[in-house]
Amino acid sequence: MGRRIHESSLDCGLFFREEHMTAFGRWSLVLALGLFCLPFTSCTAKYQDMLRDRDETIRDLEGELSTSRGENDRLQRALQQARGELTREHTEKPRVGLASQSKVDPVEDLQNRLRQEGLGKEIQVRYRRGRVSIGIPSRVTFASGSTKISKEGADALRRLARVLSSQWGQKKVYVEGHTDADPIRKSKKRYRSNRHLSAERADAVASFFSSKCGLPEKRLVIVGYGPYDPVSSADKTLNRRVEIIVAE
Repeated sequence: MGRRIHESSLDCGLFFREEHMTAFGRWSLVLALGLFCLPFTSCTAKYQDMLRDRDETIRDLEGELSTSRGENDRLQRALQQARGELTREHTEKPRVGLASQSKVDPVEDLQNRLRQEGLGKEIQVRYRRGRVSIGIPSRVTFASGSTKISKEGADALRRLARVLSSQWGQKKVYVEGHTDADPIRKSKKRYRSNRHLSAERADAVASFFSSKCGLPEKRLVIVGYGPYDPVSSADKTLNRRVEIIVAE
């Protein structure tokens, strides 16, 4: 009987250890699986964040593309309009009031006067919108992206002012700034756009006329066209200019 009790005790002990080991094994397995899956859970979260960031980037790029297309369409329309105006201006005759002031053609007369002042090479004279236009390339008056009049430009403007005073007396003078269509890069912090730059250049020329050349400020009208009134589609350097137009 004592032997049976001893064997029974051994059986209970073995059963207890087996049950104990089984529970311990299960918890160990659960813990191991949890530790094994933890890196994958973290990677999945990071991957989802990356996908969300990429989706936002794609939406932003699509918005910018749509805006760029709209701006391109607007510029194309402006270009076509400018080309149409240019075609009309080349065939348009000068207005009677301006032509009647002299028996000779006003453009030829002005070109001769400019040559006498030593300005025949750089400055272009033509009819635009029925008026005589004097075009001064920006390379003569300004450095790239600048509104400071160069030494060469100051000399040319003084000579031009003498011609304006003798030729047109007290008539209004329109000072128009023009640029090409290239985006501003070097001076972007100072000038918001090409139109802004063109207006500042026109103002610099008008201020020089009034302060250095004696032209009355009330006669001067400033206009900034930016890239929206080009004279050439083949050579963009011709579009970077200041034009002087005398009103009737």
